[in-house]
Amino acid sequence: MVICQHCQQQNRDGARVCNRCGRPLPQAQPAPQYPPQPQPGGYVPPAPLPPPVPPAAAPRKTPWKNIGIGCGLLFVGFLCGMLTLFAAQSAPDLVKSLTGTATPTVVAPAPAPATVPPAPPPAPVTKPPVQPPPVTTPVAPPPGGTPPAPPPPMATPTTK
Repeated sequence: MVICQHCQQQNRDGARVCNRCGRPLPQAQPAPQYPPQPQPGGYVPPAPLPPPVPPAAAPRKTPWKNIGIGCGLLFVGFLCGMLTLFAAQSAPDLVKSLTGTATPTVVAPAPAPATVPPAPPPAPVTKPPVQPPPVTTPVAPPPGGTPPAPPPPMATPTTK
């Protein structure tokens, strides 16, 4: 039992604070451990071993070697399948002699004739309307100067 120094309350062993006043209790100091003294006769008992520490878990590594082997096997299997299909189509008599059976030939159905809708008739070509030439008002000559030159005549479109 641990006795509180402030209120004299008895507390259980190992308690850190008092049950009555809540103040920290003095902790019992562990007895110092001295190395064992030699016994009469020269025998020294071994020191106690510390508890074993579990080894830290090593970080998990990605098994790249296994992934590479798996991908390689998949590729080889795919390649064998493709070569088998190629051999069956290019040399069916060879497949027949090896397996004893003929490979069925798959005939695709003939495509239905495509119906093309007729093209719409071309749109009629319309000509832009002819605009009359603009009307110009005569300009009076400046005093003491020469009259301005008349504007050039505009070309009129011809109709066919």
